Amino acid sequence: MSARISKASLVAPDTKTTLSAYAGVTGVTGVVGYLVMSGAALWPNVAGTIGVYDAWMILAGALAGLAAMVIARGWLGMPGVLGAIRACFGALVMAILAALIGGSLIMPVYGTYYAPFVVLSAFIANPLWAVLWCGGVGVAHAVLSQAERRRLAILSKQEQQAQSSLSPLSQAYFYRK
Repeated sequence: MSARISKASLVAPDTKTTLSAYAGVTGVTGVVGYLVMSGAALWPNVAGTIGVYDAWMILAGALAGLAAMVIARGWLGMPGVLGAIRACFGALVMAILAALIGGSLIMPVYGTYYAPFVVLSAFIANPLWAVLWCGGVGVAHAVLSQAERRRLAILSKQEQQAQSSLSPLSQAYFYRK
């Protein structure tokens, strides 16, 4: 668990790319969280206005998305087909975590229990919200996988330079081709 959390740190060779992925997921989660909670109609709302509680729901959703991204960061950013499959599972994990965290922030006791079910039922009732959520996580995955490809290209060049300085016997023994 601690290895996964340390891997989820914001320290990366391409920090701007990583921060943009985190910011994108944070924004999408704030919007989707507000849509889900306003669609649940748990309180009276005047049409066209955003009150203090609405602003808190957006902020709580954004904070929940950021926390979910930090926790589930190990599922995103792996290039290839296996990386895409892992990202789909990571999106599901992030949705559950964001619902738990956001529900706890918005309604401390009942939100923790019911928020995942409210999110699931809202995604079933309005598939566009699920597409918006998965699209945001998918874009973050694509951005992070591009950064990972660049990092692996740099590492492979460094590895080739390190191999060339070894004897042929050491190259054959330590580095399989």
